[in-house]
Amino acid sequence: MTYQEAIGYIEELNKLGSVLGLDTTRELLNRIGNPEQSLSFVHVAGTNGKGSVCTYIESILREAGYGVGRYISPVIMDYREKIQFNGEWISKEEVAIYVTKIEEACRQMLADGLPQPTAFEVETAMSFLFFKEKKCDIVILETGMGGRMDSTNVIPAPLLAVITPIGRDHMQFLGNTIEEIAAEKAGIIKKGCVVVSAEQEPKVEEVLAAQCKKEDVPLYFVRKSSLHDDISLEGACFVYDEQSYHTRMLGKFQADNARLAILSAKSLRKHFPITDDHIRAGIEKAYWPGRVELLSKEPMVILDGAHNTDGAEALKETLQAIFEDKRTYIGVMGIFADKEYPDVVKTLAPLFDCMYLFRPNHPRGLNCNILQEEVRKYVAQSECCENVTFAYQKAKTAATKNDVIVIFGSLSFQKELKQLPEFY
Repeated sequence: MTYQEAIGYIEELNKLGSVLGLDTTRELLNRIGNPEQSLSFVHVAGTNGKGSVCTYIESILREAGYGVGRYISPVIMDYREKIQFNGEWISKEEVAIYVTKIEEACRQMLADGLPQPTAFEVETAMSFLFFKEKKCDIVILETGMGGRMDSTNVIPAPLLAVITPIGRDHMQFLGNTIEEIAAEKAGIIKKGCVVVSAEQEPKVEEVLAAQCKKEDVPLYFVRKSSLHDDISLEGACFVYDEQSYHTRMLGKFQADNARLAILSAKSLRKHFPITDDHIRAGIEKAYWPGRVELLSKEPMVILDGAHNTDGAEALKETLQAIFEDKRTYIGVMGIFADKEYPDVVKTLAPLFDCMYLFRPNHPRGLNCNILQEEVRKYVAQSECCENVTFAYQKAKTAATKNDVIVIFGSLSFQKELKQLPEFY
């Protein structure tokens, strides 16, 4: 099949939605030769910060000279971002070749009376074929949702399991309490690995500790520093383990993400001779778009994917740290209906003098009028717009030189925004 046919096939599979469970993925992988069995992994689960932590770890490993595979979700600019080797996307030709092979295995499964693999299961299988072909030294594997029953969890014990901050998201799938959600995330912990985690709520830490005890593996936490992190539009300067670092990635939370990545890199030294210089350079060079990204200085435009309560709180703290409340803010917001949008609005809307709202061009996009009802509880001036482009143009027209335009709520509309001539 061609690349376009392969994408069409995956788009059809997307209509199946998400199906948690490992049996179908295992069967599919078995029929294509179990490529995952020949790979080494860093497996990353959590609610917020997964992408940033993976970016830092990848950057450090590449500085050390290793061939690094990376599996990403969601993506922003192009479908092929999902599967990368040393920062290069999988090619269109490779997508076509691997999906052709996987589609044949799927047809055989259906003929045998087995379930049709979902799009995510097919993509996971494709990534393993790609990583094996590239002879990756190590693969950084990000869970799609949860951990225990996520398709990525078919892998053998990873060298390292990384747990980023756990919060309340995907509750319709993962559970109604923070302990239930944590138990799902902790499912990536397997006998034989090392586990590192961000500092968590006490109840979450208890769940992680219990899982590590069950699997008889070590668990290390990165405790939040009592030292002041220097946050600015140039990134963050911070100290960890008595060493000074700088990251150009914006966000008050980025210093903590980087600390988790540093501990992760040090925990991999048993397998890879990573030096302090590799770590420092990797942290310095890491870049992850769409997460508190400075798009423009005139006017000042900040783009972020904040779509849950913890993400909204992190964005609020970042804005206050960078600008010290010396600016006024104009909000541009679109969000999915299945997110905690009342809490996101409650956290961020009081910052704004006015907000321009829209429904993301996605089946899960929240109706703009419903969003506006929430926003009006906190903001006197708001307006529904046709899409993110119109919302941004309205905000830009309204902005003065002292205003900061903050665009947030989802990653789904970032490609549309970034294709505007002024950002492209």
